[in-house]
Amino acid sequence: MISPSRIRITLIGPSNTKFEKLHEALKDSGFDVVSGNTDENLPTVFVLTAKTKLKASQKVNELLETTNPHAGLLTVKLSSIQTPSVLSNTRVLDLSRWRGAAGNAVLQDLINALTYSEFTPVKKKRFMVLRDLIKRWWTGLTVTAVLGASVFFSFNILSLQNNLCSINFAQPRISDFCGSLGLGGKPKKEERIAWGRVSPKSCDALRTHIDTFPAGAFRDDAADILEARETRKEPYWTADTKSLTLFVIQDGDGLSDKKSAQDEAFQRGKSKAKRLCSSFSNTSLYKLISSEPKVGKWSCSAHSSGYICGFEGHAACNLQVKRIKEVEVCGGSTKPSLN
Repeated sequence: MISPSRIRITLIGPSNTKFEKLHEALKDSGFDVVSGNTDENLPTVFVLTAKTKLKASQKVNELLETTNPHAGLLTVKLSSIQTPSVLSNTRVLDLSRWRGAAGNAVLQDLINALTYSEFTPVKKKRFMVLRDLIKRWWTGLTVTAVLGASVFFSFNILSLQNNLCSINFAQPRISDFCGSLGLGGKPKKEERIAWGRVSPKSCDALRTHIDTFPAGAFRDDAADILEARETRKEPYWTADTKSLTLFVIQDGDGLSDKKSAQDEAFQRGKSKAKRLCSSFSNTSLYKLISSEPKVGKWSCSAHSSGYICGFEGHAACNLQVKRIKEVEVCGGSTKPSLN
C-alpha cells in the first residue's frame, strides 16, 4: 500500500552535513518532512549519525514514548556504527556509504520503503526492557554465544565484520586480509593503494579506478563522486593574426632619395597600423599584442623638393583571442575511506 507523503524524521545524535543532505533528498523526493514531536499519526524515521553514542538507548526509549503507537518505525544509519539494542528489531537501512548523490541505489531503497509503508510497528518500552533481559541471559550461554557469533560474522549481522575488520590494531594489514577474503566491505590491498593515489578532483582518475576495479570496495564511492560532478565553462586564450586594409598616402616634405622617402612613409604606416589594430581592444574577446604595417605596393613621386612616397598594403594585428571550453569538475579535497 502506498503511504501518505508526510513523515516524521528524528535525529539521534548531533546534526551533520550528511543528515542535512538526507533531509533535502527526502523533500526533493516529494515527502513532507516533519521534525520534532507531533500528535499526528506519522511514520517515524530514526537517523543515527557517525557521532551517535552506543548509549543512545535511553534517548531512543524516551523518543519512543512520544511516538504514536499506531505509526510505523524505520531506522537509518548514516555511518557504520552499532544499532542501539532498542532498535535492533526494527528495519534498519544502512546509508553509511551514501555520499549525497540523488540517484544512489541505497537512497532509492529508503524512498521505496517510505513510499510503500515498509515499517516496523512501534514497540512499547516495557517490551524492549524484557527483550534486553532475554538477550543478556541468552548471551550468558557460552556455547550458544560462540555459535551465534559465527553466524553473525558470516552474515555480517550488526556489521560485525565491518567492526572487526576496522579494529584500530595492525592496520592496514587486517583490512587487507579482510579485503582478500571479501569480508567487511574492505578493499583488497591493490585497490587500497590505488585508491590512495586517486585525486577526488580528477574525474578521469575516478573513471580509471572504476574500470580497473569494477567490483571494488570503493567503486560506489567513485561513482557517487562522478555522479555529482559539475561542468564549468572556462576561458582560455589562443594566438591569432588579423589583417586590416592599410593605405598610406604620399605626404610630407620631399627627401633627397627614394629610400629615405620610403622609410619615412613606413614610419607613418606604423602609426596608422597601430590605430587600426587598436579597435580590437574595444571588445573583451581580443587582446592586442602588437601591430605592424605590411607593404603591398609602393607609390613614389619625384618633385622639385625631393622624393615623396606612400604605399598600399595591410596592417597585421597580432592578437590573443578569448575562447571557451567546458571542463569537468569532480568532488572536493577529500574522498571516502573504509579503514
